[in-house]
Amino acid sequence: MRPGIKKVIWALCGLAAAGAILAMANQILRADVIAQDPQNGHAAVAVDVLEARDDGTHRWVGTWYLVRGANGWLLDQPQLTGQ
Repeated sequence: MRPGIKKVIWALCGLAAAGAILAMANQILRADVIAQDPQNGHAAVAVDVLEARDDGTHRWVGTWYLVRGANGWLLDQPQLTGQ
């Protein structure tokens, strides 16, 4: 994982969403904020993650859309493609 990438995820997403992203991803290759509209409660993060499962390692690339909840940013809709 790139240095500081956890800080970016935690800063944008907050505890709940960051925990979900980090739980799914064994290695985060990219997590960059590509759009953020705090007034309307929407954001998007470009991600490239590796997930280790019993059947092997899977790479997921795409965008995770977030919505602002009462206690911070929450995962909304993933748009990920298996590579």
